[in-house]
Amino acid sequence: MFVIEANIVEGSLGDVVGKIQQAVTKIELPPGYQIRMGGDAEEQAESYQAIGAALIQAIILTYMLLAALSILIGWFAFLVFITFFAQTRAVIQNARRTLTGGQKNMI
Repeated sequence: MFVIEANIVEGSLGDVVGKIQQAVTKIELPPGYQIRMGGDAEEQAESYQAIGAALIQAIILTYMLLAALSILIGWFAFLVFITFFAQTRAVIQNARRTLTGGQKNMI
């Protein structure tokens, strides 16, 4: 196993890793040999994978929350609708009783 270490003088880690990967693809390796990036490049790749997984989970949880809220809002709208018409019915009944001289219902 051979280890080659380097420090970045100019540019960002992503730029340098991209240039190294382009150069490495041109190298023909004998069977059983491989070139692997380690250190900060490896940690950056793992971090991007974790960020991608977190983003997917956030999207799924947001969808689930919006779906649950839409169900609750639907029930809330139904209850408001029923309450409105129940109150309207009571107001109309009280108005009729008032006009006809009957006793009022107080709600």
